[in-house]
Amino acid sequence: MSVTMRVIQRYRITAEREFLELEERFAALERRRPELPQGRRMKPLAAAEPNNTLVWQGEFPSLEAARKALTTFEGDPEHEALFKLQGPLFESVHVEFYDNL
Repeated sequence: MSVTMRVIQRYRITAEREFLELEERFAALERRRPELPQGRRMKPLAAAEPNNTLVWQGEFPSLEAARKALTTFEGDPEHEALFKLQGPLFESVHVEFYDNL
């Protein structure tokens, strides 16, 4: 059974352009570096989360692999440099894990 991990990132709406530009740089980093966890980015149109939310979603073979992916992001110098720029724009961040049935 696989697991889907979602990183729910709510950002300041007044910083939307800057936040999304940085997010494109994160996406380019993932495309350039296949050893990093690969994910899909989504922005709500009609959902429980407000419009100033970005959802990063990836699928992993297990919960352990999904949790390990988080540490992969945290330990990567390029990712950390981008996060340092994007971090002040966050209102909140949380992670969700789902069993894929």
